[in-house]
Amino acid sequence: MSGPIDCIIVNMNGADWLRKSLPGISPQVRKVIVIDGDSKDDSVKYARSQNARVKPLHGNPCFPAGNNIGIYASDADSF
Repeated sequence: MSGPIDCIIVNMNGADWLRKSLPGISPQVRKVIVIDGDSKDDSVKYARSQNARVKPLHGNPCFPAGNNIGIYASDADSF
């Protein structure tokens, strides 16, 4: 692959999952974008502590819509 790669994660109350997955994201990934559906846990705080860009939403977006929001928030060549 050539050009920048961004990782898009659609999340709602997935802090435990984020703790397991964010540290293992490839160093080839330029930016991690977390689309958060109004989480009540500490997902947003944790994602930001890992230097992820967080796009908070009101309500829980469906998975395809969340990914589309992430794509619009990115300027990468690949996701």
